[in-house]
Amino acid sequence: MRKVSLLATVLILGAFSFALGREARLVRYPHYHAGRVVFSYLGDIWTADENGQNVQRLTVNKARDVYPRFSPDGKWIAFSSDRNGNLDVFIIPSGEKLAATPMSVPAFVGMPPSTLTM
Repeated sequence: MRKVSLLATVLILGAFSFALGREARLVRYPHYHAGRVVFSYLGDIWTADENGQNVQRLTVNKARDVYPRFSPDGKWIAFSSDRNGNLDVFIIPSGEKLAATPMSVPAFVGMPPSTLTM
Protein backbone atom coordinates (compact mmCIF):
# COMPACT_ATOMS: atom_id res chain seq x y z
CA MET A 1 0.00 0.00 0.00
CA ARG A 2 2.84 2.32 0.83
CA LYS A 3 4.45 1.77 -2.59
CA VAL A 4 1.18 2.59 -4.34
CA SER A 5 0.74 5.89 -2.49
CA LEU A 6 4.38 6.81 -3.12
CA LEU A 7 4.00 6.03 -6.81
CA ALA A 8 0.77 8.05 -7.01
CA THR A 9 2.48 11.03 -5.33
CA VAL A 10 5.42 10.89 -7.72
CA LEU A 11 3.11 10.69 -10.74
CA ILE A 12 1.00 13.62 -9.55
CA LEU A 13 4.05 15.79 -8.85
CA GLY A 14 5.59 14.80 -12.19
CA ALA A 15 2.42 15.69 -14.09
CA PHE A 16 2.15 19.00 -12.25
CA SER A 17 5.75 20.01 -13.01
CA PHE A 18 5.33 18.90 -16.64
CA ALA A 19 2.22 21.10 -16.98
CA LEU A 20 4.05 24.13 -15.59
CA GLY A 21 7.04 23.63 -17.87
CA ARG A 22 4.87 23.03 -20.91
CA GLU A 23 2.92 26.25 -20.42
CA ALA A 24 5.91 28.60 -20.71
CA ARG A 25 7.18 27.05 -23.95
CA LEU A 26 4.18 28.30 -25.95
CA VAL A 27 4.86 32.02 -25.44
CA ARG A 28 6.03 33.31 -28.82
CA TYR A 29 7.16 36.46 -30.64
CA PRO A 30 7.50 38.94 -27.74
CA HIS A 31 7.83 42.66 -28.48
CA TYR A 32 8.70 45.30 -25.86
CA HIS A 33 7.65 48.95 -25.66
CA ALA A 34 7.79 51.31 -22.66
CA GLY A 35 7.37 48.75 -19.88
CA ARG A 36 4.84 46.58 -21.74
CA VAL A 37 5.33 43.30 -23.57
CA VAL A 38 3.04 41.98 -26.29
CA PHE A 39 3.29 38.32 -27.27
CA SER A 40 1.46 35.42 -28.89
CA TYR A 41 0.30 32.57 -26.66
CA LEU A 42 -1.85 29.64 -27.83
CA GLY A 43 -2.71 31.52 -31.03
CA ASP A 44 -3.98 34.71 -29.36
CA ILE A 45 -2.38 38.10 -28.62
CA TRP A 46 -1.60 39.01 -25.00
CA THR A 47 0.05 41.93 -23.19
CA ALA A 48 1.76 42.11 -19.81
CA ASP A 49 3.84 44.51 -17.78
CA GLU A 50 7.58 43.93 -17.96
CA ASN A 51 7.47 42.42 -14.45
CA GLY A 52 4.89 39.82 -15.57
CA GLN A 53 1.85 41.39 -13.90
CA ASN A 54 -1.37 42.76 -15.44
CA VAL A 55 -1.62 40.08 -18.11
CA GLN A 56 -4.42 40.77 -20.61
CA ARG A 57 -5.70 38.63 -23.46
CA LEU A 58 -6.46 40.92 -26.38
CA THR A 59 -7.74 38.50 -29.01
CA VAL A 60 -9.96 35.46 -28.60
CA ASN A 61 -10.87 33.43 -31.67
CA LYS A 62 -10.16 30.16 -33.47
CA ALA A 63 -7.70 31.82 -35.85
CA ARG A 64 -3.95 31.86 -35.30
CA ASP A 65 -2.81 35.38 -34.31
CA VAL A 66 0.99 35.79 -34.42
CA TYR A 67 3.89 38.26 -34.79
CA PRO A 68 2.52 41.12 -32.64
CA ARG A 69 4.36 44.46 -32.73
CA PHE A 70 3.74 47.77 -30.97
CA SER A 71 3.53 50.90 -33.09
CA PRO A 72 6.34 53.40 -32.36
CA ASP A 73 4.05 55.46 -30.10
CA GLY A 74 2.76 52.32 -28.33
CA LYS A 75 -0.91 53.09 -28.99
CA TRP A 76 -1.48 50.29 -31.51
CA ILE A 77 -0.56 46.65 -31.90
CA ALA A 78 -0.21 45.14 -35.36
CA PHE A 79 -0.28 41.38 -35.80
CA SER A 80 -0.80 38.74 -38.47
CA SER A 81 -3.81 36.45 -38.43
CA ASP A 82 -5.22 33.71 -40.62
CA ARG A 83 -8.85 34.46 -39.66
CA ASN A 84 -9.73 35.17 -43.30
CA GLY A 85 -7.98 32.10 -44.68
CA ASN A 86 -4.55 33.60 -45.32
CA LEU A 87 -2.14 35.67 -43.21
CA ASP A 88 -3.33 39.28 -43.15
CA VAL A 89 -2.19 42.16 -40.94
CA PHE A 90 -4.65 43.45 -38.34
CA ILE A 91 -4.40 46.32 -35.86
CA ILE A 92 -5.91 46.82 -32.42
CA PRO A 93 -5.48 49.52 -29.79
CA SER A 94 -2.96 48.36 -27.19
CA GLY A 95 -4.47 47.41 -23.85
CA GLU A 96 -8.06 47.16 -25.06
CA LYS A 97 -10.23 44.19 -25.95
CA LEU A 98 -11.76 45.26 -29.25
CA ALA A 99 -12.49 43.52 -32.50
CA ALA A 100 -9.43 43.53 -34.72
CA THR A 101 -9.75 45.40 -37.98
CA PRO A 102 -7.82 44.68 -41.15
CA MET A 103 -4.97 47.10 -41.69
CA SER A 104 -5.42 49.76 -44.31
CA VAL A 105 -2.59 51.80 -45.78
CA PRO A 106 -3.35 55.00 -43.78
CA ALA A 107 -3.04 53.06 -40.51
CA PHE A 108 0.73 52.91 -40.89
CA VAL A 109 1.40 56.35 -42.37
CA GLY A 110 4.42 57.76 -40.59
CA MET A 111 5.69 54.40 -39.33
CA PRO A 112 9.24 53.64 -40.42
CA PRO A 113 9.56 50.49 -42.57
CA SER A 114 11.66 48.74 -39.93
CA THR A 115 8.64 48.60 -37.58
CA LEU A 116 6.48 46.94 -40.23
CA THR A 117 8.76 43.93 -40.56
CA MET A 118 7.08 40.95 -38.95
